[in-house]
Amino acid sequence: MKRLINDRFIVFPFPSPQTFVVISNRAKKKYIYRFSATKALFMLTPWNPLRRFMITIATNQFFDYFIIITILLNMLFMAFHQGYYWLTVAE
Repeated sequence: MKRLINDRFIVFPFPSPQTFVVISNRAKKKYIYRFSATKALFMLTPWNPLRRFMITIATNQFFDYFIIITILLNMLFMAFHQGYYWLTVAE
């Protein structure tokens, strides 16, 4: 049994009733993600539109790039941080 979330993702029920699988295309390869079929946050079922949107974001290849760029920028800002020296200097 297949269920189509949108044009890019196909969902297959996993052999376990508590999980489902999302197959996503990334860089001309297919990646398999397994998610829990139980309610997320005790209220979002697997087919809830908000949860489907979040799964779409989490399985998008650009999401990984966004996270990596965020981490690198954070490292740069922490490396160049001068502290609050300008607040303690009395002229």
